[in-house]
Amino acid sequence: MDMERGKTALYYACGAGHVSVVELLIEQGADVHKRTSAGATVLHFAAESGNLDMVQLLLEHGVDGSGTDSYGSTALHFAAYGSSAAIVDALIEYGLDVNALTETGDAPLSCATSLGALEVVEALLRHGGDVNAVNKNGETPLIPAASAGKVDIVDVLVEHGADVNAAGSSGLTALHLTATQETPVVLETLLRYGANLDAMDRSGWTALHYATSQGKAAVVPSLLRFGADSNATTTDGETLLHCVSRRHQSVMASALLDRGCDVHAKSKAGQTPLTTCCSGIPTHGSTPKY
Repeated sequence: MDMERGKTALYYACGAGHVSVVELLIEQGADVHKRTSAGATVLHFAAESGNLDMVQLLLEHGVDGSGTDSYGSTALHFAAYGSSAAIVDALIEYGLDVNALTETGDAPLSCATSLGALEVVEALLRHGGDVNAVNKNGETPLIPAASAGKVDIVDVLVEHGADVNAAGSSGLTALHLTATQETPVVLETLLRYGANLDAMDRSGWTALHYATSQGKAAVVPSLLRFGADSNATTTDGETLLHCVSRRHQSVMASALLDRGCDVHAKSKAGQTPLTTCCSGIPTHGSTPKY
Protein backbone atom coordinates (compact mmCIF):
# COMPACT_ATOMS: atom_id res chain seq x y z
CA MET A 1 0.00 0.00 0.00
CA ASP A 2 1.27 3.47 -0.89
CA MET A 3 1.06 5.39 2.36
CA GLU A 4 3.83 7.88 1.68
CA ARG A 5 1.72 10.72 0.31
CA GLY A 6 0.18 12.95 2.89
CA LYS A 7 2.55 12.03 5.71
CA THR A 8 3.51 14.78 8.14
CA ALA A 9 6.47 14.90 10.53
CA LEU A 10 4.15 13.46 13.15
CA TYR A 11 3.62 10.35 11.04
CA TYR A 12 7.32 9.73 10.64
CA ALA A 13 7.93 10.25 14.36
CA CYS A 14 5.13 7.81 15.22
CA GLY A 15 6.41 5.22 12.79
CA ALA A 16 9.92 5.52 14.21
CA GLY A 17 8.67 5.21 17.78
CA HIS A 18 10.05 8.56 18.97
CA VAL A 19 7.66 9.31 21.85
CA SER A 20 9.44 12.47 23.01
CA VAL A 21 9.42 13.91 19.48
CA VAL A 22 5.72 13.13 19.12
CA GLU A 23 4.98 14.84 22.44
CA LEU A 24 6.88 17.92 21.28
CA LEU A 25 5.11 18.03 17.92
CA ILE A 26 1.71 17.74 19.59
CA GLU A 27 2.63 20.52 22.03
CA GLN A 28 3.53 22.67 19.02
CA GLY A 29 0.11 22.09 17.47
CA ALA A 30 0.63 19.11 15.17
CA ASP A 31 -2.72 17.81 13.91
CA VAL A 32 -3.22 14.32 15.36
CA HIS A 33 -6.33 13.83 13.25
CA LYS A 34 -4.75 14.39 9.83
CA ARG A 35 -4.80 11.36 7.54
CA THR A 36 -2.55 10.28 4.70
CA SER A 37 -3.85 10.13 1.14
CA ALA A 38 -4.60 6.46 1.81
CA GLY A 39 -6.70 7.35 4.84
CA ALA A 40 -4.31 6.12 7.53
CA THR A 41 -4.11 7.88 10.88
CA VAL A 42 -1.02 8.34 13.04
CA LEU A 43 -2.39 5.55 15.22
CA HIS A 44 -2.10 3.09 12.34
CA PHE A 45 1.64 3.73 12.10
CA ALA A 46 2.15 3.77 15.86
CA ALA A 47 0.34 0.45 16.20
CA GLU A 48 2.65 -1.21 13.70
CA SER A 49 5.78 0.33 15.22
CA GLY A 50 5.38 -1.77 18.34
CA ASN A 51 5.65 1.13 20.80
CA LEU A 52 2.89 0.80 23.39
CA ASP A 53 3.68 4.17 25.00
CA MET A 54 3.18 5.83 21.62
CA VAL A 55 -0.20 4.18 21.11
CA GLN A 56 -1.39 5.18 24.57
CA LEU A 57 -0.15 8.76 24.06
CA LEU A 58 -2.10 9.14 20.83
CA LEU A 59 -5.28 7.69 22.32
CA GLU A 60 -4.95 10.12 25.24
CA HIS A 61 -4.79 12.98 22.74
CA GLY A 62 -8.04 11.94 21.09
CA VAL A 63 -6.93 10.12 17.97
CA ASP A 64 -9.85 8.14 16.55
CA GLY A 65 -8.93 4.60 17.54
CA SER A 66 -11.62 3.02 15.37
CA GLY A 67 -10.71 4.88 12.18
CA THR A 68 -10.08 2.84 9.04
CA ASP A 69 -7.87 3.62 6.08
CA SER A 70 -8.97 3.44 2.44
CA TYR A 71 -8.55 -0.33 2.47
CA GLY A 72 -10.73 -0.82 5.53
CA SER A 73 -7.81 -1.53 7.85
CA THR A 74 -8.05 -0.45 11.48
CA ALA A 75 -5.10 0.23 13.76
CA LEU A 76 -5.58 -3.33 15.01
CA HIS A 77 -4.87 -4.68 11.52
CA PHE A 78 -1.63 -2.69 11.52
CA ALA A 79 -0.77 -3.97 15.00
CA ALA A 80 -1.35 -7.51 13.76
CA TYR A 81 1.54 -7.09 11.32
CA GLY A 82 3.80 -6.11 14.21
CA SER A 83 5.24 -7.95 17.18
CA SER A 84 3.55 -6.35 20.19
CA ALA A 85 0.82 -8.37 21.89
CA ALA A 86 0.53 -5.53 24.42
CA ILE A 87 -0.61 -3.13 21.69
CA VAL A 88 -3.17 -5.67 20.50
CA ASP A 89 -4.46 -5.92 24.07
CA ALA A 90 -4.59 -2.14 24.46
CA LEU A 91 -6.46 -1.53 21.20
CA ILE A 92 -9.03 -4.23 21.89
CA GLU A 93 -9.54 -2.95 25.44
CA TYR A 94 -10.03 0.50 23.90
CA GLY A 95 -12.87 -0.98 21.87
CA LEU A 96 -11.54 -2.10 18.50
CA ASP A 97 -13.26 -5.12 16.96
CA VAL A 98 -10.98 -8.17 16.95
CA ASN A 99 -12.85 -9.53 13.92
CA ALA A 100 -13.15 -6.30 11.90
CA LEU A 101 -12.77 -6.92 8.17
CA THR A 102 -10.82 -5.06 5.52
CA GLU A 103 -12.16 -4.59 1.99
CA THR A 104 -10.66 -7.95 1.09
CA GLY A 105 -12.43 -9.58 4.01
CA ASP A 106 -9.32 -10.06 6.13
CA ALA A 107 -9.58 -9.89 9.92
CA PRO A 108 -6.54 -8.95 12.04
CA LEU A 109 -5.88 -12.65 12.70
CA SER A 110 -5.34 -13.32 8.99
CA CYS A 111 -2.85 -10.44 8.85
CA ALA A 112 -0.98 -11.76 11.88
CA THR A 113 -0.74 -15.34 10.68
CA SER A 114 1.08 -14.38 7.50
CA LEU A 115 3.40 -11.62 8.70
CA GLY A 116 3.00 -11.16 12.43
CA ALA A 117 4.45 -12.80 15.52
CA LEU A 118 3.23 -15.82 17.45
CA GLU A 119 2.53 -13.69 20.53
CA VAL A 120 0.28 -11.42 18.47
CA VAL A 121 -1.64 -14.40 17.07
CA GLU A 122 -2.11 -15.76 20.58
CA ALA A 123 -3.36 -12.38 21.82
CA LEU A 124 -5.92 -12.13 19.01
CA LEU A 125 -7.14 -15.66 19.70
CA ARG A 126 -7.36 -14.90 23.40
CA HIS A 127 -9.64 -11.97 22.61
CA GLY A 128 -11.93 -14.07 20.41
CA GLY A 129 -10.36 -13.89 16.96
CA ASP A 130 -12.27 -16.20 14.61
CA VAL A 131 -9.84 -18.98 13.72
CA ASN A 132 -11.96 -20.09 10.75
CA ALA A 133 -12.99 -16.68 9.39
CA VAL A 134 -13.05 -16.68 5.60
CA ASN A 135 -11.86 -13.74 3.47
CA LYS A 136 -13.09 -12.89 -0.03
CA ASN A 137 -10.70 -15.44 -1.52
CA GLY A 138 -12.24 -18.09 0.71
CA GLU A 139 -9.06 -18.36 2.77
CA THR A 140 -8.93 -18.96 6.52
CA PRO A 141 -6.03 -17.73 8.72
CA LEU A 142 -4.41 -21.17 8.52
CA ILE A 143 -3.75 -20.89 4.79
CA PRO A 144 -1.43 -17.83 4.88
CA ALA A 145 0.30 -19.21 7.99
CA ALA A 146 1.11 -22.47 6.23
CA SER A 147 2.12 -20.67 3.03
CA ALA A 148 4.52 -18.50 5.02
CA GLY A 149 6.09 -21.55 6.64
CA LYS A 150 5.14 -20.52 10.19
CA VAL A 151 4.88 -23.92 11.86
CA ASP A 152 4.50 -22.46 15.36
CA ILE A 153 1.49 -20.43 14.25
CA VAL A 154 0.04 -23.43 12.41
CA ASP A 155 0.24 -25.38 15.67
CA VAL A 156 -1.56 -22.69 17.66
CA LEU A 157 -4.30 -22.23 15.07
CA VAL A 158 -5.07 -25.94 14.87
CA GLU A 159 -5.03 -26.22 18.66
CA HIS A 160 -7.69 -23.47 18.67
CA GLY A 161 -9.89 -25.34 16.21
CA ALA A 162 -8.67 -24.31 12.76
CA ASP A 163 -10.03 -26.52 9.98
CA VAL A 164 -6.92 -28.09 8.49
CA ASN A 165 -8.79 -28.98 5.30
CA ALA A 166 -10.46 -25.62 4.67
CA ALA A 167 -10.15 -24.67 1.00
CA GLY A 168 -10.08 -21.29 -0.72
CA SER A 169 -12.35 -20.32 -3.60
CA SER A 170 -10.04 -22.08 -6.08
CA GLY A 171 -10.09 -25.25 -4.01
CA LEU A 172 -6.58 -24.81 -2.64
CA THR A 173 -6.00 -26.01 0.91
CA ALA A 174 -3.11 -25.20 3.23
CA LEU A 175 -1.52 -28.48 2.16
CA HIS A 176 -1.66 -27.54 -1.54
CA LEU A 177 0.12 -24.26 -0.87
CA THR A 178 2.66 -25.77 1.49
CA ALA A 179 3.51 -28.35 -1.18
CA THR A 180 4.81 -25.52 -3.37
CA GLN A 181 7.28 -24.43 -0.68
CA GLU A 182 10.49 -26.02 0.55
CA THR A 183 9.04 -26.44 4.05
CA PRO A 184 8.62 -30.16 4.81
CA VAL A 185 8.25 -29.44 8.53
CA VAL A 186 5.07 -27.43 7.94
CA LEU A 187 3.76 -29.97 5.44
CA GLU A 188 4.30 -32.88 7.82
CA THR A 189 2.71 -30.89 10.65
CA LEU A 190 -0.44 -30.43 8.57
CA LEU A 191 -0.47 -34.12 7.69
CA ARG A 192 -0.16 -35.14 11.33
CA TYR A 193 -3.15 -32.91 12.08
CA GLY A 194 -5.20 -34.78 9.49
CA ALA A 195 -4.77 -32.81 6.28
CA ASN A 196 -6.33 -34.68 3.35
CA LEU A 197 -3.48 -35.90 1.15
CA ASP A 198 -5.73 -36.41 -1.83
CA ALA A 199 -7.79 -33.22 -1.62
CA MET A 200 -8.19 -31.72 -5.09
CA ASP A 201 -8.43 -28.14 -6.24
CA ARG A 202 -10.92 -27.18 -8.95
CA SER A 203 -8.62 -28.56 -11.63
CA GLY A 204 -8.28 -31.89 -9.85
CA TRP A 205 -4.73 -31.21 -8.69
CA THR A 206 -3.60 -32.73 -5.39
CA ALA A 207 -0.73 -31.48 -3.24
CA LEU A 208 1.48 -34.06 -4.95
CA HIS A 209 0.65 -32.61 -8.38
CA TYR A 210 1.83 -29.19 -7.19
CA ALA A 211 4.97 -30.48 -5.50
CA THR A 212 6.13 -32.67 -8.38
CA SER A 213 5.31 -30.22 -11.17
CA GLN A 214 7.31 -27.51 -9.39
CA GLY A 215 10.22 -29.80 -8.58
CA LYS A 216 9.91 -29.49 -4.80
CA ALA A 217 12.25 -32.34 -3.92
CA ALA A 218 12.14 -31.47 -0.21
CA VAL A 219 8.42 -32.18 0.18
CA VAL A 220 7.64 -34.90 -2.38
CA PRO A 221 9.17 -37.69 -0.24
CA SER A 222 7.02 -36.62 2.72
CA LEU A 223 3.84 -36.71 0.65
CA LEU A 224 4.65 -40.16 -0.71
CA ARG A 225 5.66 -41.47 2.72
CA PHE A 226 2.32 -40.37 4.16
CA GLY A 227 0.52 -42.20 1.36
CA ALA A 228 -0.22 -39.69 -1.41
CA ASP A 229 -1.69 -41.32 -4.52
CA SER A 230 0.99 -41.26 -7.22
CA ASN A 231 -1.61 -42.35 -9.79
CA ALA A 232 -4.05 -39.51 -9.16
CA THR A 233 -5.40 -37.82 -12.29
CA THR A 234 -6.65 -34.28 -12.81
CA THR A 235 -10.04 -33.30 -14.22
CA ASP A 236 -8.33 -33.32 -17.64
CA GLY A 237 -7.26 -36.90 -17.09
CA GLU A 238 -3.61 -35.99 -16.69
CA THR A 239 -1.35 -38.02 -14.42
CA LEU A 240 1.51 -36.70 -12.33
CA LEU A 241 3.81 -37.73 -15.16
CA HIS A 242 1.91 -35.48 -17.57
CA CYS A 243 2.27 -32.55 -15.17
CA VAL A 244 6.02 -32.91 -14.64
CA SER A 245 6.60 -33.56 -18.35
CA ARG A 246 4.90 -30.31 -19.28
CA ARG A 247 7.31 -28.42 -17.03
CA HIS A 248 10.30 -30.55 -18.07
CA GLN A 249 10.97 -31.69 -14.50
CA SER A 250 13.29 -34.54 -15.46
CA VAL A 251 14.31 -35.50 -11.91
CA MET A 252 10.70 -35.75 -10.83
CA ALA A 253 9.80 -37.67 -13.99
CA SER A 254 12.51 -40.24 -13.21
CA ALA A 255 11.27 -40.61 -9.65
CA LEU A 256 7.70 -41.18 -10.81
CA LEU A 257 8.80 -43.73 -13.40
CA ASP A 258 10.70 -45.57 -10.67
CA ARG A 259 7.43 -45.77 -8.75
CA GLY A 260 5.76 -47.40 -11.73
CA CYS A 261 3.77 -44.48 -13.13
CA ASP A 262 2.36 -45.36 -16.55
CA VAL A 263 4.44 -43.73 -19.27
CA HIS A 264 1.72 -44.58 -21.82
CA ALA A 265 -1.21 -43.07 -19.90
CA LYS A 266 -3.38 -40.78 -22.02
CA SER A 267 -5.19 -37.64 -20.92
CA LYS A 268 -8.72 -36.83 -22.04
CA ALA A 269 -7.12 -34.96 -24.93
CA GLY A 270 -5.28 -38.12 -25.96
CA GLN A 271 -1.86 -36.84 -24.88
CA THR A 272 0.77 -39.11 -23.35
CA PRO A 273 3.51 -37.74 -21.05
CA LEU A 274 5.91 -37.85 -24.02
CA THR A 275 3.69 -35.84 -26.36
CA THR A 276 2.94 -33.43 -23.52
CA CYS A 277 6.67 -32.91 -23.02
CA CYS A 278 7.34 -32.47 -26.73
CA SER A 279 4.54 -29.95 -27.13
CA GLY A 280 6.50 -27.57 -24.91
CA ILE A 281 9.72 -27.75 -26.91
CA PRO A 282 10.29 -24.62 -29.06
CA THR A 283 9.81 -25.30 -32.76
CA HIS A 284 13.05 -23.53 -33.71
CA GLY A 285 15.02 -26.14 -31.78
CA SER A 286 13.82 -29.06 -33.88
CA THR A 287 15.79 -28.52 -37.10
CA PRO A 288 19.53 -28.14 -37.91
CA LYS A 289 18.79 -24.71 -39.37
CA TYR A 290 18.58 -23.31 -35.86
